[in-house]
Amino acid sequence: MARRHMSLLTTTMLVAVVVFLPCLATATGKTGEIAVFWGRNKTEGSLKEACDTGIYTTVIISFFSVFGHGRYWTDLSGHDVSRVGADVKHCQSKNIPVLLSVGGDGYQYSLPTPNSAKDVADHLWHAYLGGGRRGVFRPFGDAVLDGVDLYIDHGGPANYDVLVRRLAGAADGDAEVRVPGRERGGGAGDGAGAAHPPATDGEGRRSLFDWEDWDAWTSRFPASQVYVGLPAEETAADWINPESLYYGVMQRAQTASNYGGAMLWDRGADKAYDNYYGRALKDFRRRALPLSFVVIVLLILAGTGPAAADKSGELTVFWGRNKDEGSLREACDTGVYNTVIISFLTVFGHGRYWADLSGHPVAGVGTDIKHCQHAKNVTVLLSIGGDGDQYSLPTPRSAKDVADHLWHAYLGGGRHGVFRPFGDAVVDGIDLYIDHGGSANYDELATRLGERGGVLLTATVRCMDGQETSGEAAVATGLVGRIHVRFYDDRRCSYDSSERRPFYGAWLGWTARYANASVHVGLPAAWDAASDGWINPAALVFDALPLVRGTPNYGGVVLWNRHFDRRSRYGQTIKGML
Repeated sequence: MARRHMSLLTTTMLVAVVVFLPCLATATGKTGEIAVFWGRNKTEGSLKEACDTGIYTTVIISFFSVFGHGRYWTDLSGHDVSRVGADVKHCQSKNIPVLLSVGGDGYQYSLPTPNSAKDVADHLWHAYLGGGRRGVFRPFGDAVLDGVDLYIDHGGPANYDVLVRRLAGAADGDAEVRVPGRERGGGAGDGAGAAHPPATDGEGRRSLFDWEDWDAWTSRFPASQVYVGLPAEETAADWINPESLYYGVMQRAQTASNYGGAMLWDRGADKAYDNYYGRALKDFRRRALPLSFVVIVLLILAGTGPAAADKSGELTVFWGRNKDEGSLREACDTGVYNTVIISFLTVFGHGRYWADLSGHPVAGVGTDIKHCQHAKNVTVLLSIGGDGDQYSLPTPRSAKDVADHLWHAYLGGGRHGVFRPFGDAVVDGIDLYIDHGGSANYDELATRLGERGGVLLTATVRCMDGQETSGEAAVATGLVGRIHVRFYDDRRCSYDSSERRPFYGAWLGWTARYANASVHVGLPAAWDAASDGWINPAALVFDALPLVRGTPNYGGVVLWNRHFDRRSRYGQTIKGML
């Protein structure tokens, strides 16, 4: 062969973990690797594409699924095998090791005798690794894989120790071979290059991690790198949102001297969610957080954190920006939010009106509004504006026309010829989210709506806004009861634990200027929901919120948005601590 590789053996272990136990060890700040399984779905893209994301540090081809009885087969779910060899070389040129996983969830493999184990080891060596025997077909051509992963779900543990030792011998001393501990179905002996126990129990239990099991694996096999195995698909019953994973699991796992990183199942799921999980883990690799914060988060999740200040705030969320966020009714049924803001009425001011709900069926929204209001006591607002550019109020007359349209189409009015998109449902108020078109005449709109009576007016503003750039002109009328200040997408005033003055200064400016309004802290609900401004739950509850709760008109937190919060469960985490 053109080159000889070190042969790395890993084991994917199936360990039931049930209980989430905090520990007071000191965090190391150590970053881990990110491994991903590839080959289980043709829609996941090529192996080359996976490596080109720049996310993964190891890719595991899966599976070599038939072996042990003189037959061999690699199942790549319809991928073109003839192209894999070139992709393997490409990945290795990017310094990404590529392994072959043997086993999987099929039933066509086992090692009935020691000789069968030796035969399989020899086949792997000559067909995929550094060997090359005449008459042995190499599916990936002259590409040489970096190692073998044992994913043994069926067939019993017998003779995998023989296979591992045979591979170690085949490498002629060049191999980094550490035989794994005994996993379900495949005990291979006494040490492996890496092990990948999953972080959850596979049965939907909400507890995240059993530290006794983790400590047992890491201490029992100190020469092995141990990885945390995770599902990348957020609909999986045992999925852990990245924030909880990082602050509730990884910081503790890193204290083990042989912590290796995270293993994702699988590339198809990660790609389907726009590489969300992989990108989050890659971002977290750059972070190091004192474990005191981790312990605090665990206390929050367990409901045993320190008592909140004497004032509690409300939790508000924007809904309507992504069809995958679920229905309005579903958002209210979580029991997490006090207010839900439907977003956005994006076209107005020139005789045309349009509400953009990102593909949600408008016909069902009216019923959901009533459910939220009457069954769940959740306030429902309609936000007008947004990040589009098809709205403005060029004249005082246009402001009055828009106010009248809002009254008759969404609020308590009902004029003949004015279509009500939500039927006879009546929203509780209007939120002004004015990012474009200038501030002119929004005071006229607020005044006109205020004359109607019984309409809650709120405004969602940038943290560094002034009257000339936003809807703050409407706020200045004194008719706006709530102000949602967006402390994100603006580094001049986003929260930074190392320099709090810009954040706190902006907060004091808004609360002092509008002392009669309830002022709320606007935050992204996930690390990728905005360009900046995400605050981990511990820092929010124990640092940022204590800064703002002391002001008399503190109102709570507003999250952008339901789509991200459904995925991260940020709102659920902080709800009881506002």
